[in-house]
Amino acid sequence: MRLALTIAALLAMPALAQATAFCPVRQTADGFVALRAAPDAEARVLRRIPAGEDVQIDTTRRARVGWQPVIYWGPARQQKLSGWVRARLLEQECG
Repeated sequence: MRLALTIAALLAMPALAQATAFCPVRQTADGFVALRAAPDAEARVLRRIPAGEDVQIDTTRRARVGWQPVIYWGPARQQKLSGWVRARLLEQECG
């Protein structure tokens, strides 16, 4: 029983590490990246995320071609908004 629990805990660790990946949004011509309600350029904009702000990669949803599901916590990380951003507008270095 103890071995099974240890193995289960070890298997869960990579998922936990992925769940905390934060990526900054890139600089754009207008200075923000749109957080959208769906992975579609015509979807409703939930929030305008300023360049340089971090978003958390949402590992509970699968990425779509060209889109990344994210969670935006706001400047003081006190607000939680789930949505979609264009994948190319996220920095490749996440931590």
